[in-house]
Order: sequence, then structure tokens, then C-alpha cells
Amino acid sequence: MGDIRPRRYRFGPFEVDLEQRLLFRAGGSVPLTPKAFDTLAALLERQGKVVNKAELLKLVWPDTFVEENNLTQNISALRKVFGDGDYIETIPRRGYRFLMGVEEVSVSESAERTPEKERVARGHRFRSRWIWAALGVAAAAAVLTLYGVDRIRSASRSGYRVDSLVVLPFVNLTANPEDEYFSDGLTEELTNAVAHLEGLRVVARTTAFQFKGKARDIRSIAQQLQVSTILEGSVQRQEKKLRVTVQLNDGRTGYHIWSQTYDRDAGDLFSIQEDISNEVAHTIRPGGAVRPAMVVRDRAAYDAYLLGRFHRSKPDRASVRKAIAFFEQAIDKDAGYAAAYAGLAECYVKLAQQNTMPPVEAWAAAQKAVDRALALDDNLAEAHTTQAIVHLLMDRNWEAAERQFRRAIALNGNDATAHHWFSHYFIAMGRWSESLAESRTALELDPLDVQISSHLIFHYVRARDFPNAIKAGSQTLELDPHSQLAYLFLTWAYEDAGQWDKAIDASQLTNLGHPEASALKAALQASGPRGYWRVNQAFLSKEKNPENYRMAVYDARLGEADKALAHLDQAFQKHEPELIYVKCEPAFDWMHGNPRFRALAEALKLP
Repeated sequence: MGDIRPRRYRFGPFEVDLEQRLLFRAGGSVPLTPKAFDTLAALLERQGKVVNKAELLKLVWPDTFVEENNLTQNISALRKVFGDGDYIETIPRRGYRFLMGVEEVSVSESAERTPEKERVARGHRFRSRWIWAALGVAAAAAVLTLYGVDRIRSASRSGYRVDSLVVLPFVNLTANPEDEYFSDGLTEELTNAVAHLEGLRVVARTTAFQFKGKARDIRSIAQQLQVSTILEGSVQRQEKKLRVTVQLNDGRTGYHIWSQTYDRDAGDLFSIQEDISNEVAHTIRPGGAVRPAMVVRDRAAYDAYLLGRFHRSKPDRASVRKAIAFFEQAIDKDAGYAAAYAGLAECYVKLAQQNTMPPVEAWAAAQKAVDRALALDDNLAEAHTTQAIVHLLMDRNWEAAERQFRRAIALNGNDATAHHWFSHYFIAMGRWSESLAESRTALELDPLDVQISSHLIFHYVRARDFPNAIKAGSQTLELDPHSQLAYLFLTWAYEDAGQWDKAIDASQLTNLGHPEASALKAALQASGPRGYWRVNQAFLSKEKNPENYRMAVYDARLGEADKALAHLDQAFQKHEPELIYVKCEPAFDWMHGNPRFRALAEALKLP
């Protein structure tokens, strides 16, 4: 594969495979934590030279500040593995130097060198000591390695069970940073594949990608996400060749459970995905298998699809438009590409919610795309989720929405988006315990997703549990101190709790237009809550296209029933999404006995 080749180094009785990140002694694998291995690799590549501590820290923990004693612990761990002999020299107040002679060997040479040849090549000096030491270490290493692998592969015998996993973003080793979409796409495809394994909790993409480009400590990530296993890897493309390196790690110890390097033609990407997915499945669920990979007849279509997903994951509106263009390219090249239609439908749902496209047009486009996706593949979980959202927000077909959410979750119980929106459905239906359960499940699957975390605030506000709404808001702000969505929902919670000063402070940190704090405080002091609501109403009415539902909320807060109902009628005609929450909106509580309000609720067929 050109200049991409495995690198192995030999020193004393040890051999290191830098590609697969493994250390061997006497044919047995010696377990090392990922950071200890990185420290060894850095020293080997600078053999005989003094490597100062600052340089080592930068090499092992790039872009991350860590205490020096982390490096000291790695050196200590390496010395314990090496045992007798001068391998690593400490240079006081400077750093470390690797003393042993190091030779670079090819994979074939490494395979050909038998233990006997290795013994003869080293000569007869210290023969007995080396033989017994090698046997002892090999036995210990074999026991450790077999223990580490066997406790995963033979879960049914040992009682140990891998119940949770995160697929960390694969590292793009290709020189061109524009290939980032490719490594990200492979990460998502593998996440989706293993998500279908029964009884396995798989952390969602949004949370996993919080670790992209950051220094990784396997054990701390596992502890933070409460997962037992971590899958990571790298991708390198060169002309028509492709190399994918994958490692499955025990989250508790940081040790490798399994690793593999795949060197294939670029056109074999789909088989690589399936091979990796099935190997992981067989490792953590003996006898288990993943769904067969999607059938894509055109490589260019797949590239366009990955670019569509890459841009769809970004929050800005321009990226959604780019995603639509790439999904359409994929469909032009392969008219039977169900996943591309599903991605297209999701983008139109986003445009409808952002109000950047006339909602009725956007919903119609989403329905057309999702119809095609499901006609091509009725087992596509994300398409059923999108169909459920369309039924919920556009059609207001409650029974169909619930049926589609349940179908999506049955197909992929690890889909955090499906659980998140199912919670929205239950809020609209006033089924509070079920809404809370779905919201918590979504958060368990995607614990670092700020939108999903913020939704818990929204749930508690609608359920009139304002103390818990405020508590959930504080927890979300720990994830992102600048979350505008969290501040918006906190504003509502503080308003309904009568904590006006805090409501004003939170309102100034939202992404929506809002009156100046001084105007709100002055109105509150002069006229109490009515003054506060009047200022908000006047401010919103000056916007170019104010949302009718929001205007109705302020009308109701001021006791202006006729104006509120007129705005609600407009919201009904324009299919404004928030209208589905009309019966659980605190501002409308006093209007539930109004005949026109009851007629609206009946038209919506709300329970």
C-alpha cells in the first residue's frame, strides 16, 4: 500500500507492533494501558536520545494539560513489565532515554523468527536466566491475555456480560482533512450496526463525538459514560487503497480485548464495515450477529451520503441545506438508496422546525422522502422515527405517531432520537410518567447531548414541577454553561415559579429576541407580573413573523382570551409545531373551560 506499512520494533526479548498497538514477549501479548503504550512508542522512536518531560507529555497527551506524575506512572508501569535490565534511563530534571538497542523488523521476518532462532541469535550468555524469565513472563502474559479476552468471549460461562459500549470517532489519518466526513461516516455506520445487538446499550453519536480530536483516556471515558467497553480506530485512504485499524478495549482496565487491521481496496469499504461489526458482535455476544450492511451499488452515491450525514449533524441552517444537496446527489446516483431518502426527510423536518422553509412545504417534502425510504426498506429505524415526528407535528395523528415510535424503538432500542421525541409525544398526551421514562432513556443513551438534557427541563415545566425543572436546568448548564436552549426553558420555569429576577437573568442568555433586562425590571416594579408580560408581548409583536403560538401565550398571561384564541386559530392553520402542547401549557390553564378553547382541543383530537 505504498508507504503505508506496519512497523515493528525488536529490543531484547520484546517486540512491539506500533500498528496494532501491541507488545509481545516470547510470543505472548503483554497488556499495557493505551497511555503506557504511547509512552513506550515515543521513547522507541527516539531510541538513545534524551526525551524531555515536556516533549513526552505533549506526545502522549496532545492538546491536554496533565500532571507530570501521570508520565511517572507510565514509566513505572513500563519498568515493571520489562523487569530486570536497563531499558529506560531517568535523566534527572530533564526526562528519559531508551537505552536498549532497537531494530526495525518486517512482519514476515517477525513471523519467521521462532523462539529457538531468537534464542540462538542472542547467544548463550545468560541462557538459563533468559529461558526461565521468558517462560515465566510468557506464561503470565498468556494468562493475562487469555483472561482479558476470555472474560468477554465466554461471558456466558464467567457471568461477566458486556452491557454497554461507545464507538469513539475514528481518527482520520489521511493527509487531506476534507476526508473527515469519511472517518466520521464509518464511526456512525459501526455505531448503528452494533446498536441492534440485543441487550447492549450503545452510546449515541452526539455524546461519542464530544471526544473527537481530544486526548483519550479509555478508563476515564468509560467511567464518565458508564460503559464497559470502548471501540476506537483509525482510517487511512491513499489513492485506491484503504486501511482501517480497530481496537476493542475493556473500559475498566484500558487493556485491548481485540484489535485488527484491514488493508483493502477502497471499494471494499462495505465488506470492511460488516467484518468489523460482526467481529465485535461475536466478541461481546458469542453467536451474535448484526444486521447485514446496506446494499449500495454506487461508491459515489455512498460518498455523497456520508457527506450528507456529515453536514446534517451540524447545527447551522446552511449545513442543513448542504446536507439536502448531498443526499439528493446520492439518490441521483442510486435511486434505491433508502438511507439517503431517510436522511433527506430528517433535513426537511429540521427546516420545518427552524421555520426557514414554509412549514407546510417542508412537512410535505419530509413525508414524500420518508414514504420512499420506507417503501425501499421498512426495517430502517431512523425512517420510522422521522415518520413518527411528521405524524406528531404535522398530521397530528396521535395513534399513528405512537405506532411509528414503537416500531422505530423495536428496530433500534439505542436510538436516542426516537426516545427523545417519544417523550415529546407523551407530553402532548399528558402522560407524564411515560414522558419522564423516555426522556431519561434518551439521556442515558446520549448523556452529553445538550438538547436531550434540556428536554428534561421542558418536561418538568409542562408537568408543573418547577423545582425539578430548575434542578434539571442546573445539571444541563454543567454540560454546557452557554446552552441557550437550557436558559430558554429555565426562563419559563422561573416565570411559573414566580422567581422574576432569575427569569429576567436567564432570558438575557437565550438565543431568542428578548426585551432588555432594564425594561423588564422597570415594568415588573411598576405593574407587577402584568407589566412583565406586557413588555414581552409588545416586543414579540414587533418581530417580522412572530409565532402565533408564542403570541397566544402572552395574550393568555394578560387574561386576553379572545386575542389568545385568535392567535391559536392561526397557529392551527399554519401547523405551528408548538400547538401540540396547548393542553399542557401553563399559560392556558385558566382557559380550559372556554368553549372556543375546548373546540380547538377537539379539532386537534387531544385527549
